[in-house]
Amino acid sequence: MTIANATKVATQDQNDDVDNNVDPAARPTRRILSVEEKLDLLARYEACASGQKGAFARREGVYSSRLTEWRRAREAGTLGAKTARRTRAEDREIDKLTKKNQRLEDELERTRLALDIVGKVSALQNVLIDLVGIKRSCALLGRVRSTFYRRQQPVTPMEPVTRASPPNALSAPERTAVLTLLNEPEHCDLVVD
Repeated sequence: MTIANATKVATQDQNDDVDNNVDPAARPTRRILSVEEKLDLLARYEACASGQKGAFARREGVYSSRLTEWRRAREAGTLGAKTARRTRAEDREIDKLTKKNQRLEDELERTRLALDIVGKVSALQNVLIDLVGIKRSCALLGRVRSTFYRRQQPVTPMEPVTRASPPNALSAPERTAVLTLLNEPEHCDLVVD
């Protein structure tokens, strides 16, 4: 819905001798109606007689489809409700995150399937060991025997290794004294050899 602008071609006429200085091809602007204006137009439209409604819509510059849309929104109670509009950048971000989410879900499903297969292979190997022995079951399943034996052993956590301090290490007071000396203004630009 647009209304033509009546904008002046020049801000001021020379000698003010031009009577009508209006640009006939002014760019139209979109008319934005408030909720109150929409409700007022709807009330006046519905008050018109059945043969006068089209003339009213033309006179007000409103399409009848727009009035029908406003009436439905009023009846639904959403005429004044603001709808959140997403920008193209938000849509692209949503699409990107949706694709990433789908890719990660597919990867998770593949990982679960692989773990399920590994569990079934281990169960199968345990059955085969009883039937044909360790060496033959590893050969049939394409597994290395050392891997089989390593997996049979319980996992023991590694203990942290503590390093012994070297015999020529500085004590805490000696270290503090050296750092204090090196940070003094007369020594701060010198290279330590």
